[in-house]
Formats: sequence, structure tokens, C-alpha cells
Amino acid sequence: MASRNKRKKVIVHKQIQLTLVRRLMLHWGIFVAVTCLVATFIQFLMDPLQSKDEVAYRFRLTVGSMLLVAGCLAPIFIRDTIRLSHRVVGPLIRLRRAFQEVEPGAVAGRIALRKTDYWQELIADYNAMLERLDLPANETEVEDGGENAPATVDATA
Repeated sequence: MASRNKRKKVIVHKQIQLTLVRRLMLHWGIFVAVTCLVATFIQFLMDPLQSKDEVAYRFRLTVGSMLLVAGCLAPIFIRDTIRLSHRVVGPLIRLRRAFQEVEPGAVAGRIALRKTDYWQELIADYNAMLERLDLPANETEVEDGGENAPATVDATA
């Protein structure tokens, strides 16, 4: 793994990425709450004549275990969501920067993405547009880092 390809930022577009994380946590919380309610209901149906103390004990045991597992898995899901969103948002940010840098007579920068980034076709179209406009090529480096080497994007595909 080349050091120039390491991601420098965890969050590249705060609004989009944190919205995704909040939505994930909302869905995760709803899932955990419904699962706990269903587990409690099933415990009650297994023995409807059990004492309140026994119901409370089984509730704490069942729901506590489920909450512990959910709490341990949540950070893994959040990290994965942020990493996945980085592969979507990062190329769009780089394309936006490239558009902002285009000026009459200026050297237009081609964009090279990592193999795992999304929007390969969009970036290929941008690079093809630069070739059609016959602007001088200035290959841009991967600025936000990553785990993989830059991908070669076939503009004719």
C-alpha cells in the first residue's frame, strides 16, 4: 500500500456522510427496539403464568444480551458506512474541485480514481470531455488517499 494512497480524512463531506451515519443509527435503534420487544413478548408467551420477578429477570437477561451485542456491532457498522460513503462522496468532491479549477487557457486536470471508488464512468466522461476539448493534460494525484492504487478509467467504455 503506497503512502500517497492512504486516506487523509475520515469525513470528506460532513453533511452527506454524517446524515448517512445518523440514518443508519436511527434504523439500527428501531431494529434493536423492535427485536427487544419481540423477544420480551416471546418470553411472556412461553410461560404466561410466571411471576413478575421472573419476567423482569428474563427481560434483563435477554434484552441486556441483545443490547450488548448491538452496542458492540454499532461502531463496526458506522465505520463501514463512513468508508463506503467515502468511496461515493470522494470522487464527487474531486470532480467538483476540477470544475472549479477550469478557467480559459488554464491546464485542466485529469482525474484518476482508486479502483474501489464509485463514479468511474462519470470521471471517464469528464476526462473524455477534456480530451475532446483538446485541453493540455495535467494528471492529478489522488488527494484524499485510499487503500488501492488509482484505477485506470477507460473513457471509451
